[in-house]
Amino acid sequence: MIDKKEYNRQYYLKHKEKIKRYARERGRKYYQQHRDKKLEYAKEYKHRSRTPEKAGRYYQTHKEEIKKYNFQHRKVRSAMRRCRVKNAGKLTIQTIQEVYDKNIITNGGVLRCVYCGKELTNKEATLEHKQPLSRGGTNEKENLAIACRDCNCSKYNKTVEEFRGYLIKKEEK
Repeated sequence: MIDKKEYNRQYYLKHKEKIKRYARERGRKYYQQHRDKKLEYAKEYKHRSRTPEKAGRYYQTHKEEIKKYNFQHRKVRSAMRRCRVKNAGKLTIQTIQEVYDKNIITNGGVLRCVYCGKELTNKEATLEHKQPLSRGGTNEKENLAIACRDCNCSKYNKTVEEFRGYLIKKEEK
């Protein structure tokens, strides 16, 4: 028996064009019926929008408060970053070389992305933390891998399991 979520997904895939066409028509009709009302509202509340002039005046009147806030915020962020990096341990050239060599050996002499399997050149390859530093990862070679720039950037601070799940969902769509 199919659950409701799966049924809805299959229905959408089967009737995708019809649903999109209906939504476009409904949106067009709504806009035509409410156009005058929307324009009136926009004119009435235009003075509330944030313009560059207002932002500049605000900055001039609150300059010291803004600078103080930015300075404190920057101090906290940089302290947190230093702490994470310090707890991760040293990252040496030997460790990086070992990670690259291991990748080449396991893939038969070719450098490959650990997630998508794409063949990489040395310029395209990036060093990847399987367990992100922001989530308690370290710079030990067991936690490091080689990934392409796309996978490394889209992984962000996900763990390996979370990222693989993300890739599977992405492929299904």
